[in-house]
Amino acid sequence: MKKDNKKKIILKKDNVKKDNVKKVNAKKSNIKKVKKTKNDGIPIQLAKSLVETTNKLAKEYCKFLTVDIKNVFVYINEGEWPLCRLKFLGKVDEWEFAIFKYSSMTFSTNEIFFPRKGNMHDLIDTALSAYSHR
Repeated sequence: MKKDNKKKIILKKDNVKKDNVKKVNAKKSNIKKVKKTKNDGIPIQLAKSLVETTNKLAKEYCKFLTVDIKNVFVYINEGEWPLCRLKFLGKVDEWEFAIFKYSSMTFSTNEIFFPRKGNMHDLIDTALSAYSHR
């Protein structure tokens, strides 16, 4: 009796695998099309430069900053608290800036007192100035 139960389970698994393979193949073709149109992300050398710049500013402001890079986005945090988000626009000195608004708990690119674009040093400095007392 135990052998029969095992055979039935194996047959069920095989049926599931075949269905999943069809779905995965369909999804892979969609992913390939999307990957061709997306930016590959931030180059490694630029990411290293970004971390160095953040470390220099952290020492200057006496803050503990973390950098989280996700594809073309860079999240700058003070400890566990978000400060800003930078978006790589394809050039070394061209980044989109979004300040973190604690009132709405979101990143905002449409604030009057903050730049929308700039170089990474100036943008991180702007976020630190906004939330720090020197």
